[in-house]
Amino acid sequence: MSVAVYLSRWTVQERKVMYQVMAGTPNKCIAGDLTMSLRTVEAHRASGMTKIRLRNALELQSVLQRKSLEQAQGRQLSPTWFGSSSIGSISG
Repeated sequence: MSVAVYLSRWTVQERKVMYQVMAGTPNKCIAGDLTMSLRTVEAHRASGMTKIRLRNALELQSVLQRKSLEQAQGRQLSPTWFGSSSIGSISG
């Protein structure tokens, strides 16, 4: 499934929280920036992670980087296989 489809499952508030989580902002600072309680930030973070089946902020960052690559290229990325010819062309 496309990354965009996964991210479209987030509410507006979850999206705001999750992008700050990806930037490495602590929950307490996110709460202050978005003028919401710490428990609300924690709830949005947990809900956002559950909706796209992620376990931690590192996986979230990886997903968002993939989304930005898809948008930059204007298409879906296909997996890169280690058997590609570009690997064998390294000269030393």
